[in-house]
Amino acid sequence: MDIKELKTSIRKEYLSRREALSPEEKAKRDEKICRYILSSASFRYAETVLAYYPRKGEIDILPVLEAALAMGKRVALPRCDGEHHMTYRFVTELDSIAPGMYGIPEPDESAPAFHEDAGHAALCLVPGVVFDTHGYRIGYGGGYYDRFLHDFGGSVAGVIYREFILPSLPFGRYDLALPVMITETGMVRSK
Repeated sequence: MDIKELKTSIRKEYLSRREALSPEEKAKRDEKICRYILSSASFRYAETVLAYYPRKGEIDILPVLEAALAMGKRVALPRCDGEHHMTYRFVTELDSIAPGMYGIPEPDESAPAFHEDAGHAALCLVPGVVFDTHGYRIGYGGGYYDRFLHDFGGSVAGVIYREFILPSLPFGRYDLALPVMITETGMVRSK
């Protein structure tokens, strides 16, 4: 089996496991993850939070986004285009986003774009279907986050359930490992 087929198989298995969580268990875990994010030094010192708007089954970090906006931090969410490229665009309220490419809620294309050279301390929260102890992740297979993170110099943290961190995952030459993952049991540093 080649690396792409292996990733597809792992993705399918862990999406099924994630969907099997009861709504009550998921809500309890998500709330703990949000508390760990909010208490992290990376979040406290970030002026800008680059995050994701949770889609079906993803860890619900909306309380983090709402808290960041209430604290006066800048919040940016990804907007994808057809060229496997993603830009983060700022939002001032979560009601202002609408389904975009792949049905994922996105900011409007007229929203101001995040530019790293703006000099703001930034934290990027990255979703995934499954991670490994080295920080590699399997997402939905588009490579958007790997392309974005290649040139990103701020703090980066994966957001994942603890049982979805495996000893190792297959990875390709363009896949990037994240330095830390935030789970419902706390922070997990990559090996």
